[in-house]
Amino acid sequence: MLKREDIQYRNFWVRLICCVAVAIALANAVHFRALDAWEAVADALLFGGAPAAVALSRRAQILIVFAVCLPPSVLRIDRPLAMAVLGAGLVAAYALLAVLLNAPSGARLPLVAPLLCVVGATTFMGAMAWSEERLKRRRLEQLEAAKQRFTDMLVHDLRKRMSSILTSFSVIEGALDRTQSRTGDLIETIRASARRMLTQIDDLVAIRRIQEGALALHREALNLGGLLRESVEEMRAAARMAGAEIDLEPGPDAAAFADRNVLSRVIANLLWNAVQHASAGTRIAVGHSAEAEGVRFHVANRGPTIPPARRQTLFRGFASGKDGAGDADGGGTGLGLTFCRLAAEAHGGDIRIESPWPGHEDGVMAVVRLPVPPALQA
Repeated sequence: MLKREDIQYRNFWVRLICCVAVAIALANAVHFRALDAWEAVADALLFGGAPAAVALSRRAQILIVFAVCLPPSVLRIDRPLAMAVLGAGLVAAYALLAVLLNAPSGARLPLVAPLLCVVGATTFMGAMAWSEERLKRRRLEQLEAAKQRFTDMLVHDLRKRMSSILTSFSVIEGALDRTQSRTGDLIETIRASARRMLTQIDDLVAIRRIQEGALALHREALNLGGLLRESVEEMRAAARMAGAEIDLEPGPDAAAFADRNVLSRVIANLLWNAVQHASAGTRIAVGHSAEAEGVRFHVANRGPTIPPARRQTLFRGFASGKDGAGDADGGGTGLGLTFCRLAAEAHGGDIRIESPWPGHEDGVMAVVRLPVPPALQA
């Protein structure tokens, strides 16, 4: 017994019942001679109006009508265009069969009712497939919207709690004895972890807003060297805890026309990745330069290289530079690099990964290029 949720195009019995309904309608038309006039016209067009040597009975014609209804119900074709092609093929095949049978024996197959049956059945099936696909797409859109609402609420709550943790930590920090190295290390570890979590939460929101075109960039002329210096100073403590040092390479005065908050987060994400993957006891290099059509900056670290095949997936969400993904192996969520790519592209620039670090046998260098708007070019 069919249940309500089973009454869908994907169910064979539903397709069969619908096709049989079309066949019954055409069989009644044949039985009551409603199509005789049209049959005469089709006969004249295909056979020149010559009398049939063998005329099929009404019962045989009805059986033929039911027979031509089976293919659209047996073959589950989800695309309406493919169903239309099937209908055209069945019409052509039936017309050819009618001509071939008439030539040697003079038997005359009915034309109008079977052809109308094919057209009606394939149209019915195509409409059902289209309707079901549209319903499925609408349900997926509703599910995606619900997921986005849940994500927004979750991110809002997480961000609120993380901000509260940082605020509370700042209050109690003064009461701790920082003269003990162990206490100082714990303070810096907690602070760095909380800031990193807050950055990842913000990245999650920003990625969706950029993809939806809802992130408004407030561009201004920024001193790229100064912005890099600020980010490096904020990250030095985390780098030392990881056993690495950050070197800010000297560079020329260069102005980046970008959103300060977004670009600062791009730099922070690249520095976090470099600290996370740098080999202990090595140095991380940060630098910038001016180009003919814009500026570029890089963050490089010594450590394991990234194979070329893996570089193509680094900027996708929930992918990392290691073979595994996720925090369990230290690879991270991959959201940071996804945000960096989307942010760079939103500014009209790009980001690329070079591995090994040019001039070294290992390591990784991330390079971001940002163009200068034509109106500001000299």
